[in-house]
Amino acid sequence: MEFSRTDPKDAYLVATVAQRGAFQPYEHFPAEQSAMHQMAITYDKLRKDLAQNRTRVHALLDRVFPEFPRILLPTRDSAVYLLKKYLFPDEFLAMDIPSEALILEQISRRQCFESNTRSSPESCGNKHRSPPSLR
Repeated sequence: MEFSRTDPKDAYLVATVAQRGAFQPYEHFPAEQSAMHQMAITYDKLRKDLAQNRTRVHALLDRVFPEFPRILLPTRDSAVYLLKKYLFPDEFLAMDIPSEALILEQISRRQCFESNTRSSPESCGNKHRSPPSLR
């Protein structure tokens, strides 16, 4: 919860808590702790920015190309690749399908292999391969 210094209710709350002696005096932390604190704040801000940007992309996609999310999940690697190259439906109609199909096949196999290797060695066309040995 963020407080405003000019809000009278917040000022009253701060004064009440200070009168009870609940505040701790300011102390200087070691450089490592300060850096870790700053890094945690930056990480949190980046996560919020990422979520905001994803929401913007989804909103734009719904407006410009509403059929796309019905075909592919926008969070999949193949969808991200396609959206980087082609954003509008007209661009999708003009794409070179055979060359893009080869690239998408590689992306899909890589993503499927990464997500399923640990769970099932028989998925994603790995039926004839033995599971990787643990060393």
